[in-house]
Amino acid sequence: MTQTAAIGAGVGRRGRTPRGPRRLTAAHRDWIAGYAMTAPVVLGALVFVVLPLGAVFWYSLHDWNVLANSFVFAGFDNFERMLADPGLRSSLLASLWFSIGLVVLNISLALGLAVLLNQKLPGTTTFRTIFFSPVVVSLVAWTIVWGFLLQDDGGINGFLHLLGIDGPNWLRSGPTAMLSVIVVQVFKNVGLNMILFLAALQGVPEDLYEAARLDGAGAWRRFRSITVPLISPSSCSSRSSRSSARWRSSRRSPCSQAAGRAPRRRCSCTTSSSRRSGSTTSATPVRSPCCSSASCSC
Repeated sequence: MTQTAAIGAGVGRRGRTPRGPRRLTAAHRDWIAGYAMTAPVVLGALVFVVLPLGAVFWYSLHDWNVLANSFVFAGFDNFERMLADPGLRSSLLASLWFSIGLVVLNISLALGLAVLLNQKLPGTTTFRTIFFSPVVVSLVAWTIVWGFLLQDDGGINGFLHLLGIDGPNWLRSGPTAMLSVIVVQVFKNVGLNMILFLAALQGVPEDLYEAARLDGAGAWRRFRSITVPLISPSSCSSRSSRSSARWRSSRRSPCSQAAGRAPRRRCSCTTSSSRRSGSTTSATPVRSPCCSSASCSC
């Protein structure tokens, strides 16, 4: 009896129809499509952002002398020297004031220009092109031209001399150096934010302004209660982009190095031995044309 039941069960199992491949549900297909679309961005961030930051932190823990071909583990000694550097506080304050001035002035000027160009006035296309043209100008050409204009005997002081005004040394004195760098950066990028704000303003429904006029709201009330809330996404994007671009502009603009910088003098100091780490130093004294290194022994 048991053998007969086992044979029947075996025949039943062999007679079953094999199942086909399991089909994906709509939720699984959406999950795969979402990860496939975000994979390039995530991989790009890992390769070009996360891994370089990790490499920079690893290099900062070493004393790397490229010329001597030495790579010695130093631990947190480089960070201790950086925190003990008396110029760290002034550098952080200069960066803070530069960030505040750049973001506030850029956003305010871009929003004001966008509001004016959105008024359907004659010649708005020409002015829009004029304001946006610095964005497409090469950064190298832009900084070279402004470098000549802001020199002690440059174009700006030459024009002021014609008016009987003795202009300052824009890139050497502290307040005017910081102001000059901020103005140069603002003029270079204000056109891009102006276009972003202008596109956001043109997307605001005109019916809201008409209803506010009928309710007796003035121009400032319409701007504060309708325009600002509806263009806040563009404003947030512009502030974020300007804040992040500020940290890159200081190394790209040759004028930014002159803010509050003293005249050059020759000295013997231990210069930085690696450009990649930015914080390691060599113990070999060399002749350097400047005293900007943190380990200067003048």
